Amino acid sequence: MIPSVLLSRDILQLISAYQPGVLEDMVPLATAFQKPSSACQLDDLLHQWLAHHGPSRLPLLYKYLPHFERVVLLHAVTTGQIDILPTFEPLSECPDKLVDVAAAAGQLQVVRHLLSIPYTAGIATAMTSAASHGHLHIVKYLTNHRSDRQTPRVMDAPAANGHLEVVRFLHYYRREGCTTQAMDQAAANGHLEVVHFLHTHRQEGCTKSAMDLAAGNGHLHVLEWLHEHRQEGWSPDAMTNAAASGHVKVLEWLDKYKPHGGHSMHAMDVAASNGHLKVVQYLHEHRTDGCSDKALEGARANGHADVVEYLETHKDKLIHRMCCTCGFMKLVHHECL
Repeated sequence: MIPSVLLSRDILQLISAYQPGVLEDMVPLATAFQKPSSACQLDDLLHQWLAHHGPSRLPLLYKYLPHFERVVLLHAVTTGQIDILPTFEPLSECPDKLVDVAAAAGQLQVVRHLLSIPYTAGIATAMTSAASHGHLHIVKYLTNHRSDRQTPRVMDAPAANGHLEVVRFLHYYRREGCTTQAMDQAAANGHLEVVHFLHTHRQEGCTKSAMDLAAGNGHLHVLEWLHEHRQEGWSPDAMTNAAASGHVKVLEWLDKYKPHGGHSMHAMDVAASNGHLKVVQYLHEHRTDGCSDKALEGARANGHADVVEYLETHKDKLIHRMCCTCGFMKLVHHECL
């Protein structure tokens, strides 16, 4: 009698329902869920768990780990496991905008399934999410089957991420257009083909931020093209951005076309704070503005010993402070009449 009771799966589950803890196969899932840094690991574990047990064990998983119902739902939507979706009723009570989530993940079959229910939470932003991630097939599907109005961000987002084919489709088949953010951010991220397309086919143009941001990210080829084909130019922020990120070649290029442009003192301050010794040396050799106390303070605070040593060695000709007599920034050791 006793062995038959102990070997009964149904009785074992009944007994374990009144015991603390979870079933053995669910322990890795429960452990990973408790660590925010383990999101990718959790997704992989859940994928393996579902592959082994299938949807039939999900009710038991939700019984022991109720919070996993939402986790499994999002996993199903982002991985295209439509067979799991019918286990969630009603979907309308889900706080997540599932159409948007599916569109961002490129899961066209899930988008179709949700819209057929019908479930439309997240439809307003779905096209922008799909476009932003380069999912042209979903952008086309929503264009052909929905009439939801979009904002110009629907083109701004894919332009920023370099999805030229999406930008091209939106230009020819939709009317929302874009803003100057499209070219600005495409330039910032080095997507010259997108910049060229927008310049050739659109009228919105860009702002000085296009070159300022491209300089900060070291995209010299974009700077050269914009300088040759556009008139916006760049602001003093271009030098600061390039210096902050350690792009000496960009600084050389900026100096070539604007020898006295930019705030070189602030540029050296941020370069020193970020540990870019070559930038500090370049600015020291080619500019006369030097730096402020912030350069040495920042380099010390961030542990850039080589920069600290260089600034200490040349501080008499580099470091400027506010003169208490005239109120101007001057070298530490100076005479003010």
